Order: sequence, then structure tokens, then C-alpha cells
Amino acid sequence: MVKELYKNLTEKAKIKEAEYKKYYHNLFASNGITGEFFKLDFNYKSYVSKYFSYLIQKVMYLQIKNSDKLPIFITLTLPSEYHYSKKRFDGLVVQNENFKYDRNVWGIYKSISEGSEKLYKLFRNFYKSLKSDRDTKDFFTELDYFGIMEYHKSLIPHSHFLLYFPLINGSESETLEVIERKWENFLKRNGLNPETNKLLKLEGEKGGSLYVSKYLQKTLKALENDDSLYFYMGWKSLLNRLFYSSRIGISRIHYEKIYYNLPEQLKNEIMERVKDNNTCIMWEIEKLTSVKSKVKDINGELLNYKNKSAENEKIRVIEVKERIEYLDLRAWAENELKKVNIPDKLIDNIINYIELTELRYGEKIKLNDREIFENILNMAYDYLLFKNENERIKEYFSYLIRLNDYYENMLKHYRGYAYKIKELQIFYRDNDNNYNKIYDKSKNEIFTIILENEKD
Repeated sequence: MVKELYKNLTEKAKIKEAEYKKYYHNLFASNGITGEFFKLDFNYKSYVSKYFSYLIQKVMYLQIKNSDKLPIFITLTLPSEYHYSKKRFDGLVVQNENFKYDRNVWGIYKSISEGSEKLYKLFRNFYKSLKSDRDTKDFFTELDYFGIMEYHKSLIPHSHFLLYFPLINGSESETLEVIERKWENFLKRNGLNPETNKLLKLEGEKGGSLYVSKYLQKTLKALENDDSLYFYMGWKSLLNRLFYSSRIGISRIHYEKIYYNLPEQLKNEIMERVKDNNTCIMWEIEKLTSVKSKVKDINGELLNYKNKSAENEKIRVIEVKERIEYLDLRAWAENELKKVNIPDKLIDNIINYIELTELRYGEKIKLNDREIFENILNMAYDYLLFKNENERIKEYFSYLIRLNDYYENMLKHYRGYAYKIKELQIFYRDNDNNYNKIYDKSKNEIFTIILENEKD
């Protein structure tokens, strides 16, 4: 079974990468500041490398910010019903009779997907109990964390979370005693096995961040192998998220736009500060960066304004975000289509369609994009007609497509807010106190060129 899953997930990722490559094939970009002109491309290897580099910086930032706190490492595993196999007392692996999903590829996909959601909900349950409990809420008002989803040999997920706790009354032992008591209550409340769900106090100045950083670097090294990379991305596609973190440090888009556009002189200066202060790149960039941010609605009305100043400003970010209401069609497809027996494989195809549509638009699907919603319904309805399913299901989908009432009702349950950056400018201050623009979103143009040998 594992070999079949590995093969299917690898192939799934290769197909997805090919779809992205096809989309980017004739796309070119120009940088209006530097005058550079280059072809756009997409491949998982460069995507993963850049993303993991950011995550490693975030973990290091987490450690520096919380150097005076107690690092606690927790492991969460899923209850028996999420595992299609189990190990007997003699070490032999056998089928698990408690497995609650279909014993096929799509059933196991579902257990992986829903299992990852279950793990995060369990973590949030523990996290919120610490922040709301009358004994701890005054001490644990701010709890920074970083979490990772991993897979067992069976490919079913488990998770690790690193948390940093402020000391209760300045006492490490008292803090640990309270946390361990809360953890025991949490396990009992959720019926979790203490043998496989563990809490550990990490030792050493950088014990927590060092472990997580080494894991990320080890994973990144393993993903240099193409087969491992494609499998990993295929497995990742079954999860809503692979990594979880409290909001710390500067945003990913700010970090990457600053770091990859910095002049060499300032980049070298930042690296010297990292070395001298024993910190990380993200920490030093944030210390030098001021941010002026406005949030507007789609009509241009100002909703919010934030201004963060750096004491020794070397970098200035000016941005305008637009808040848009969007349809979470992925959640809708996963929840509503399953109610009427649409097979998982078709739902997977529909989710791919949603993701590629969002890639084309460069943003979430907005509330007024009803045509996309109806296209998805038609994909499901065509399947039902082709398969000649029972009349109840056909009438149900006909009803969905016909009536505005359902569309309006769907908006109430699957709507959300997203923020799209409309304007983004980044400046750096030189030694003469002049501000030089190093990035301007409005100056970066993306356009399509059809190559001569590809014309009809």
C-alpha cells in the first residue's frame, strides 16, 4: 500500500508542476528600476529552497525573541481510527480494524488530509486552554510557537510543536509543573495515548530552534533528490498547511523582497551584524526596517493604517493593501460535494481547477466570480449525468445550479477575507542619508510573449 501511495503522490506532484510550468511558459517580466528583463519559470526545487530558507530564519528569530523563556517541545499523534495499519506486540504490521476510512488510496488520502486538520485542532485546543485557564492566562498572554507536520512510515501524519513559555513567578520548575499538569488533563480530555503524545522540556541555550532548524535543513537536503521532492510535494498537497507559526518577524513577502533586492553593501553590513550579535538575517533586517502600511477596501476607502518605526532605519517599506472578500471554494468542494457522493478523485480534480484559477487571477476567487462557482458545479453535474446516478442526486445538483438562494447561502458559510498588496515600494538609506528605491511593484511588469516556433 505504501509503495502505491508513494507512486501516486509522486505522479500527482509531477502533473501539478507541469501545469504550473505550462502557465509560466510564455511569461516574461521586466524590472522598471534596474531595467532587467527575464523569463519567468516555476519548479518545485527552487520554490522549496527559498521557502525553507525563510522558515529557518523564522525559527532562529523565534529563539532570539524568546531567549528568556522556557522552550517546550510537544509531539501529537492521531488516534487509532486514522491509521490503516498497526504494529502487533510481536512487531508484525497488520490491518487496523478501527480504521474509519475506505481501505484504498482515496480513503487513505482522506485520512491524511483530515488527520492533519485533527492534529492542528488538538494543538489549538491545548494552546487555547493555556491562554484561557484562570490559573495560567495571566502568565501566558503571549505564547510563540512553531509547528511541523511529518509523516510516519505509513504516510499518516503526526506533528511537532515548539512553544516558548514565560516563567511563572520567575520559576522554571513551577512553570514546568503547571504545563505538565495541563498536558495530562489535555490528554485525558481528548482520549490521547501518553505513550505517543509527549511533552518535553528542551535543554540548552538553543535547544528548540536548533532541533527545528536541523530538521528543516535535513529535509531540504533530502529533497535534492527529485523523487523525494515530488513525493514530498504530493504529500504536502493533501494537507491544508505543512508548517504553523505564531505571527513573528517580518512577513515573508517583505523579507524576500528586501533580502533579494538589497545592494551588496547593505547586505554585507547585515551579515556582519548577524555575526557580531549572534542573531539571524531576519532579526537584523527587522531592526533596520520601518513599515508604513495602509489597508483599503475595494472602493479605495481607508480601513486601517499602521506605522512601525525602526530606531536605526536603513530600510523603509511603504505598502497599500486591498481587503477582498473571497469564496473558500476548496473548503466548499471538500465538504459539500462529499455529501452527495461525488468521488474523491473528481473532488481532487475540482480542487486543482480552483488552484489553477487562483494562480491565473493571482488572488483568491472573489465573491462576484459566480461563473467559476457554476463551472465547478457543472463539472460535478456532468459526472453524475455520465454515471447515471440516482435521481435524487441529479435533482440536487440541478437545484444548486438553478437557484440563487443556494449561492447566497453558500456565501454565508464559505466566505472569508484576504489582503492583496496593491502597492509596494522599498527604499534603503545610504551613508549620505539619501533614500534609494530598490523595489517598486508598479514598475514590475509581467507580459506574455509567444515564441516564433510556437505560433500557429
